[in-house]
Amino acid sequence: MLAKKIKESYRKAVEEVSACSEENLSEARQRRRYLDFVRFSKERIIPLTKGDKPFYAEVHKDLGYFSDMAGETKQALTYLKRAEAAYRLLKDNTGLAETYCLFGDAYRSVPDLDLAVTFYKKSTRYRGKGEILQEARAYAYWGIGDVHRMRGDYKAAMSALDKSNRIFTRIDSDDGIGGVLWDQGYVYICRGEFEKAESIFLRILDLCDAGRLDESHRCTGEGALADTYRLQGKIDAKLFKLYRSASESMEAQEDLAARSWIFSTQALAHMQLNETGKAKTLLLEADAYNQKANDPICMLWTYQAMGELHSMLGEYDKAREIFLKHRNIANRSKCKLELGHSYLGLAEVERRSGANPRKNFIKAQEIYRQIGSKWGVRECRLRMEAGASDKLPPLNFP
Repeated sequence: MLAKKIKESYRKAVEEVSACSEENLSEARQRRRYLDFVRFSKERIIPLTKGDKPFYAEVHKDLGYFSDMAGETKQALTYLKRAEAAYRLLKDNTGLAETYCLFGDAYRSVPDLDLAVTFYKKSTRYRGKGEILQEARAYAYWGIGDVHRMRGDYKAAMSALDKSNRIFTRIDSDDGIGGVLWDQGYVYICRGEFEKAESIFLRILDLCDAGRLDESHRCTGEGALADTYRLQGKIDAKLFKLYRSASESMEAQEDLAARSWIFSTQALAHMQLNETGKAKTLLLEADAYNQKANDPICMLWTYQAMGELHSMLGEYDKAREIFLKHRNIANRSKCKLELGHSYLGLAEVERRSGANPRKNFIKAQEIYRQIGSKWGVRECRLRMEAGASDKLPPLNFP
């Protein structure tokens, strides 16, 4: 009887801690709550799992999840390995499916995208009618799609995201649907199909207005919609209003990575208007957030905008240094679109400074063609034919 009460109390606590993501708490406060729960469970709950292998596996899986959510990825992997070993002994397919999906999330945080995909694929192998098992498969396909998007394999990304969307729709998970839609919208952005992307982000905001998605979806939806307007050249008061609304919401949530993304893309919009002072201010703020968040993907967004700003201003040595840093991160993270941006940025530095940009233009063009980036192919074609004295618009990276 005592063991039953302990499990019931623990599971109620897990539900309460999980629900903090719906309380509009700041990201920092959510992380503190997750870490407090992990510490408490490590000291008070894990000792009570001795001799109860299913409960042992459940607790370690949960602590792996909460540790990753708190940014403690190394700790998360330790808990997940223990959960995996226990579920294997129990031959619990549902537990294994959930655990492998969480492994994928943790390795995506590292980021080690190869290992992330490996574990997501392991999760999708477990099939069944149970809702928990279906949800795990949906999240795994979403993870696979997100990784393929980051790596520039847009066909594979859409295939996985479509599978995820179908499962989330079947089990009626609005939160899952909203997340998958955002990734699908960004696949269209990366392809250069901005009108399709705009349609998807407007749909996300409609779901928010209907009360089906929370504030976190609204702010990322607004930021992404602003991005589609920027990339279509619709740089006006409406665009900056969207950026401002998204940024204010992200500030309230203390979401450092999201604010870095917003400031970096907003800076590119100001650069299109030749408002280099405003762009510089935003990029300095974005870089400060990056130092705290330590997120390599955020660094890519900031560095590509920062490199182009220095290139615009004729500060070619500084621009070259930043684009080389950008290229190193893109290579390590295996982000092909951003790798193409690195070579294009370097080529533009060379073109503007009177050096020979052909080698870097060709390298950028090869990558853009390989991944199907219409924007990249078009920009390479335009700029390869231009001379050092030709005044072209600043690079407006997707």
